[in-house]
Amino acid sequence: MAVFRKPKLKKVLKQLMALQNFCGPDLNADDALQEMLDLLCLMRGVKPVFVSGRGIADREWVAGVAEIAKQNGLRVQEGPFWDACDWPSDIPAWYAEDTKSLLKPYRAIYITRAKNLGNEVERICKNGGQLSMEDEARLLAYPECCVKSHYLRAEGWNRATLSILSRHSEANEEKMRELLSKDELPPAETKEEKMIYQSAYTVFPAKFGSWNLCAKCRGSSNSSSALQIEKNRNVGEFVDPDLVKKLSGPVRA
Repeated sequence: MAVFRKPKLKKVLKQLMALQNFCGPDLNADDALQEMLDLLCLMRGVKPVFVSGRGIADREWVAGVAEIAKQNGLRVQEGPFWDACDWPSDIPAWYAEDTKSLLKPYRAIYITRAKNLGNEVERICKNGGQLSMEDEARLLAYPECCVKSHYLRAEGWNRATLSILSRHSEANEEKMRELLSKDELPPAETKEEKMIYQSAYTVFPAKFGSWNLCAKCRGSSNSSSALQIEKNRNVGEFVDPDLVKKLSGPVRA
């Protein structure tokens, strides 16, 4: 496994900064800076797998990141979006399949530095991107509690959507599926639906990380998120303190 020292990491950061300038103002600056830190964390061994092409859809950025990774001896694989959703048995199979199909057209790149991790990524991608929440947390260096919270929010969103479909279709499956295929759904009406949607759309991005904080991590300075954030921050400070300053702005929580 390659050992990446400070001069090499600073060179990679310089390449990424140049790529950001090349992509222009349409590229989200905060997201690009976070991906820079994520790649550096991978190269320092703090993050097992780095993903590009999911948060940022800019093709030039994703292709440029992949090329920089290859130039530095990292393994780059293209594959489907990962999905660790564990569908409860009481959610209709047709709805679950329809929702899962929405991810199928999308592709991301997965970057690794260790051979065994690259092989694991390959297996996951061959499995259509399906994996467990525990594996997703481990491979992306996200707190497991935050990953599970993310999928719980998604489950709530799906249940609220099914509630709306059922109410407007007299619980008739054919009518529900027809309504789901439309560009817009009727708005949430019940107190529960509104509460669930609000919760699903209210997220708290981790500073120096690419995950959203769960309630437990938001309420503790000694949480799993806090520990991982400190590791990521230390990598940024090691390579270039200016990167940490740029990521310390008010935009990220």
